[in-house]
Amino acid sequence: MTVLLLLVVTGCSSLEAPADDGHTGLELPSRLSPVAHAVAVGIEMVGIGIILFGGILASFVFVREWVSGQRFAMIYRRFRERLGQAILLGLEFLVAGDIIGTVAVELTYRNVGTLGAIVVIRTFLSIALEVETQGRWPWEPCPEDVQCLPRVDGDCRT
Repeated sequence: MTVLLLLVVTGCSSLEAPADDGHTGLELPSRLSPVAHAVAVGIEMVGIGIILFGGILASFVFVREWVSGQRFAMIYRRFRERLGQAILLGLEFLVAGDIIGTVAVELTYRNVGTLGAIVVIRTFLSIALEVETQGRWPWEPCPEDVQCLPRVDGDCRT
């Protein structure tokens, strides 16, 4: 059921396409569309760069700590946390680029539906990465027996 809904929303369904009435929704002035598209692509490139740079940096630190003789289990956990943090930050930029690219460039029901599906999938990935790196749900308080790092909202992270 969910897969069929996603296929219909993204336009990959075998159902007959709705008639085109020529109305695509709100549109930016034609001179702003290329600028908005360039901004969206730029933000998405920053997200990809963050993921790549974060992965390379996390890997470098992992190898350096491993060679220095630290306990493997501890440095592997820190590696996963660093890599997960880079992926989470990169995903935030990718979602922002998708929002700008979908809503600001070409606002149609099909694009908004596609954006909704992308945001749901990326939100699920973000929550899954959060659980994987922190060992708890994002809304759960930090256990008392674990040293936490302060967060902006006052909660804590391990």
